[in-house]
Amino acid sequence: MNIRLQLNEYFAATGKLPSTNKELNLPSPVSFSDEVLQSLEIQVQGVIRLTFTEKSGVEGGMIDYIPTPSPTTSWLEWRCVTSSFENIESWRPDCRFE
Repeated sequence: MNIRLQLNEYFAATGKLPSTNKELNLPSPVSFSDEVLQSLEIQVQGVIRLTFTEKSGVEGGMIDYIPTPSPTTSWLEWRCVTSSFENIESWRPDCRFE
């Protein structure tokens, strides 16, 4: 399941960003949990927030995928940020520690 693709398709069809899992027809945030991932939640303005368990190295650590409408297409551009994982670039090169 590619959540960013689903969110892109939702944006292309509606012209707006969802603010909840339900708006995107996704199950509850905790239904995505496993040993490392605690939840996946769609937040205000379509931000995809991943919250992690202690097995990730940071209990409650978060990574946000922030969408921005592209000025030239109907698709979204994505920025990945975290304030939880200082070495994020070593295992997630598209993400930045801020």
